[in-house]
Amino acid sequence: MTFTINVPRDKVAKVPSMGMQYTMDVPLAGPGPYQVRAAVRDQPSGELGSAYAFLNIPDINRQKLSLSSLVLSVPPGTADTPGARASWNEFQAGTTVEFGCEAFGLKPPGTPNLDLEVRLYRGGEPVVKIPPTAAHFMNRDGRLFLAGTLAIPRDLAAGNYAMEIVTYDRIAAPKKQAAEQWADLTVVALLGDDRR
Repeated sequence: MTFTINVPRDKVAKVPSMGMQYTMDVPLAGPGPYQVRAAVRDQPSGELGSAYAFLNIPDINRQKLSLSSLVLSVPPGTADTPGARASWNEFQAGTTVEFGCEAFGLKPPGTPNLDLEVRLYRGGEPVVKIPPTAAHFMNRDGRLFLAGTLAIPRDLAAGNYAMEIVTYDRIAAPKKQAAEQWADLTVVALLGDDRR
């Protein structure tokens, strides 16, 4: 496929540093694990770029706790940080990151009774842990969204990390007790900090 992208003249200079995001709907055969790959070639220069991601699509028709993909952001009103792009999951050390996802398969009735644990990994080892606490939910038109925050330590080295959230359903039967979700996260060093 070939795409022609029109960029307003006043934003052209920002493209090399901020990048561009493109959205495409991809039909899937059903729930389960998937790997999504994308490759892009710039026709004028011939340069190539590629990326991939692993997805685990929950079966929302089963009465089993599962979570949608994590969405990471900064609190409303947070000033832009040089060198960090929140829309690309890039955050400066010391930033408070908000996360959210939709929860499926919660056992009725009543208010969900879930605990939430958050971990940040680098090189396969957890470097930040938030012990299990009561999960916070928002109900939007009958859909339940789990929400929380992660404070990135100011002394955390810049680099690529994996963020994991685990929820434990205290009402459901043991085989339906837990669900997890992951997101990639990049920590950008504070200005003047050269640690990696």
